[in-house]
Amino acid sequence: MTPFVVLWHPAHTEQLKSMGLRLAETICTAVHAAAENGSGDIRRARADHPNRIRIHVRGAVVFADVDAEAQTLTVLRILRTG
Repeated sequence: MTPFVVLWHPAHTEQLKSMGLRLAETICTAVHAAAENGSGDIRRARADHPNRIRIHVRGAVVFADVDAEAQTLTVLRILRTG
């Protein structure tokens, strides 16, 4: 499997900085693992949009869009869960 390129909006980078080092590191690791080999707690976000996924980590969930043709994983939103 060819790794996908992860696309982050600058606002997400700032958001991660405000979440604390451990949580930010966990989120980044999970997003890159999902892009590299599809591993992690990944779930479909919407039945009507199969390319929308949620990447779950302890303390947060990342909403992303996968474009298989362009081989990109675009982070759309990051939410704290606890």
